[in-house]
Amino acid sequence: MVVAAALGAVVTALCYGIGAVLQAVAMRAGAPGDSLDARLVVRMLSRLPYLAGLALDGLGFLASLLALRHLPLFLVQAAVAASVGITALL
Repeated sequence: MVVAAALGAVVTALCYGIGAVLQAVAMRAGAPGDSLDARLVVRMLSRLPYLAGLALDGLGFLASLLALRHLPLFLVQAAVAASVGITALL
C-alpha cells in the first residue's frame, strides 16, 4: 500500500503541474486585453483546457488524500511542492 501511496504523491505533483499549465494556456487565449471582467469566469468555464486543468487539480487532490493516508505529511508536502518544478519544465 505504501507503493500505491508513493505513486499517488507522484500523480499529485503531475496533476497539479499540468493543470496549472492548462489553466494558464486557457487564460491567455481567453482574456482579451489587460482588464479583468466578471464575464471572464463564464468564458473560462466554456474552454476545454481550463476545464481539463480544473479536473486535473481535483484528481491531484484525491491522489494527495490517498498519499496522506499511508505516507508521512512531509513526504506528501514535498511531492506537492515538486509540482512547481513540473510547471516550470512545461
